[in-house]
Amino acid sequence: MSTIMIPRASGETLSQDIEAIFREHSRLVYRTAYSITGSWQDAEDILQTIFLRLLQRDYPIEFTTGPGAYLYRSAVNLSLNMVRSRKRKNFTDDEVRPATRDSLFPTPVRR
Repeated sequence: MSTIMIPRASGETLSQDIEAIFREHSRLVYRTAYSITGSWQDAEDILQTIFLRLLQRDYPIEFTTGPGAYLYRSAVNLSLNMVRSRKRKNFTDDEVRPATRDSLFPTPVRR
């Protein structure tokens, strides 16, 4: 089990450790997010979100299986959440739009 146990007073050391983890695993996180979302913008957002959350933690980071596995799982979860929320948003947008006469009864084409 790998654990980063650093007091909050030494935030510089914490950020250096997370920077080392970022350098080693950022490509894995990005590729994972991109393969699920299909968007490089979403993959970058997910990459940033994961590492910002690591920096903002108030408690030690415990990697039971190693940082790569933890970050991979985080990327999968965030990517799936993003895809689901987009589908849900598109579904509710379709429900909210009122039907118009033209959408219900299209005008026939006359020749």
